[in-house]
Amino acid sequence: MSGVLVATIVALCLALAAWSGITVLRDRKVGLSHLVWLGVIELAVLAQAVLAVARLIGGHHTSSAVTFVGYVIGTLLVPPIAGLWGLAERSRWGPAVVAVAGLTMAVLMLRWQQVWRPNGA
Repeated sequence: MSGVLVATIVALCLALAAWSGITVLRDRKVGLSHLVWLGVIELAVLAQAVLAVARLIGGHHTSSAVTFVGYVIGTLLVPPIAGLWGLAERSRWGPAVVAVAGLTMAVLMLRWQQVWRPNGA
């Protein structure tokens, strides 16, 4: 796993959460900018997942491979679900869903790093 990519993804997720929070305060709906942010984050997470799975196949040991794969799958599902839910909720709460997704993704990426280390070290 790339530490730089994790830091980049976390920064993107926090920026998305902040932008979505501003959108909530302005009483606006989810817009194209939110969907673009979610798409960029999804691509970055997908790249990180490919790197991680390649390392797992190559013999890297984690504290729990099953838990790690669960986090990868869950993390890959958050952006599309948040985008669809945010679009479906045409009130100010649509961007709130996207903001929560951004915060959730940031935490999930940090958990990836914790589980990635052998024996939780």
